[in-house]
Amino acid sequence: MNAIFTSGGFGAKIQPLTRPITKQTLAILSLRLYMPFSSGVRFLSLFMVFILFGVSRLDANSISENIRNKEDANAEKKCKKIVTDRNRGLMWQDNEETKSVKTNFKQALGYCKRLRLGGYGDWKLPRIAELTTITDKSRKPKIKKEFHNAASNFYWSSSQSTLNKTYSWIVNFNTGCTNYSDSMNEGYVRCVRHLK
Repeated sequence: MNAIFTSGGFGAKIQPLTRPITKQTLAILSLRLYMPFSSGVRFLSLFMVFILFGVSRLDANSISENIRNKEDANAEKKCKKIVTDRNRGLMWQDNEETKSVKTNFKQALGYCKRLRLGGYGDWKLPRIAELTTITDKSRKPKIKKEFHNAASNFYWSSSQSTLNKTYSWIVNFNTGCTNYSDSMNEGYVRCVRHLK
């Protein structure tokens, strides 16, 4: 919560603010703090206005975002089974199961929905546009170096064919290419969640 210093006689007290600090509030504050005191205390009061002006630039959204970033970073540090792509706002599953669990398309959707990893429970099967962002055709398997668990085979996306709903988009990490697969076939699963 933001707070403001107000003077009362020769004392000063802190009052909680119920609305954001504005430039007008700061101007009034500077006058209230500046006038009643000696030159030494006046300097201190102006210094406090400077500090409060800096603090006022932090809104609730930026504070919340900083907290979320720290929580995501802590989750990744504690759980080596996660890879975070901050540029795209995605967090990827990267545990042993990503190279051992094989399911059909419907089971893959349910697997990600039930996944609890890194303290999070909002995992989902990635869209094809998300899954292709982690490919690297210069490597074997064709996946970015940040990932330590991958099979040289195809992985399900949640994107289904618009021409035939029994087929779904996949990424083959043996070739780094996209394709369709019958939804009843068995493929690997790598879940994703969005950073909030």
